[in-house]
Amino acid sequence: MSGETLAALEEKYALLEQLRAEREQAAAEGLGRFAGEAAERRRERMRAVAGRFPGALRELDVLTAAQLRHRREVVQAVRAGAPSPRWLEATALLHRWLKEAPQPAVRPAGGRRMPEVWRQVGAALGVDAAAAERLVYGPFSDA
Repeated sequence: MSGETLAALEEKYALLEQLRAEREQAAAEGLGRFAGEAAERRRERMRAVAGRFPGALRELDVLTAAQLRHRREVVQAVRAGAPSPRWLEATALLHRWLKEAPQPAVRPAGGRRMPEVWRQVGAALGVDAAAAERLVYGPFSDA
């Protein structure tokens, strides 16, 4: 994985961590939703992340701020020479494939293209589609 890709992923995890921490803090304070300018700024940041890293908002939904921080720290370690865990490889492949793949002129059967995306990511890693999805969105592990 290139240094440029790792730097971008580190930035992504820092932003996701911040967004998730804000959500967790709001929930702890009993706030159900963001409102007004805060909500609009939050939506803008989420759109920016989604545009650069398709699929990343699901990470925001399923991982805690602590898990996102841990992922950012792992990316930093990989940038410093540590081995790259499989979840990081799967995540990079997912973002690249979703960003570079042309949008189909006709929606796939069932209206979703993610099953094919997961098959592609899984094939690149030598695992099945469900395992590829778990690597990205499942509970954090060093698998």
